[in-house]
Amino acid sequence: MRRIVEEGNFPGFCDWLGVTLEGKPQFVAGNFPSETLYTDLLARISPGRLLHMEYMVRPAADVPVRMLGYRAQIMRRYAGDQVTQIAIVLGEGSLRDLDDPESGFRLGLRTVHVRDADPQVLLADSALAPMAVLTRGSTSARQHRLAQALLQIRKEPPNSRSALVEATLELARIVLDRPTIDQIRKETKMTVEETADFYSESDWAQVLRNRGRQEGRQEGRQEGRREGQARTLLALMRTRFGDHPGLAALADALSQADDVAAIEAITRAERFEDIKVP
Repeated sequence: MRRIVEEGNFPGFCDWLGVTLEGKPQFVAGNFPSETLYTDLLARISPGRLLHMEYMVRPAADVPVRMLGYRAQIMRRYAGDQVTQIAIVLGEGSLRDLDDPESGFRLGLRTVHVRDADPQVLLADSALAPMAVLTRGSTSARQHRLAQALLQIRKEPPNSRSALVEATLELARIVLDRPTIDQIRKETKMTVEETADFYSESDWAQVLRNRGRQEGRQEGRQEGRREGQARTLLALMRTRFGDHPGLAALADALSQADDVAAIEAITRAERFEDIKVP
């Protein structure tokens, strides 16, 4: 969602939400370590006005209380500013209401359920198109929207296209299974290239390259580079799947493949058993 909102078309997203944006937005610090609170998005949208958003697949019961905690911290740090809070629900479920009119308490939290959005409105804007697959409909309708979104995003310049493709594919996993998504990716004839572009710019790819160069310089041979890659790939797999017997051997096998292909193989797998050596 950060790729869609912050790296995509933030003004268009605000327009979709009906939030007035004056001038250029300024993303501000929304981390409150003392309270272990870290906002998904906090932005100044006009003088004296802040927008706070949280994204969730299915809202937990404590979300409204946490939003209250966020509001208190934001108001303390940015004293005098008006705060608009929006919860973006990507999947099923609804937030419980904390408002208590009888006692005079109103949190003022607005909830947006993407499932209720008009898919055609989302598909009309490449920056919003990744969310179209989440709108209500049959499985076949959602499959069609996923394909439409990918084709719409194809029109974007390469520098923004890969991030939007990745966001689209990740969000699709909320409502569609992986084989279905993979099939649609193949039918659109763009996913392998675009995913490779995305991962080639990722932190993991950079770590692989840098560590490989360092190991190669230190040991003066290709084996050092491969060992550095294997250690990084092992760390990535442990981060995703936890520690399992055989991961070290799998990391060693993957280290012999192309950097990007190895990362793709790990990140596309649902379980570590599904990882295929390119």
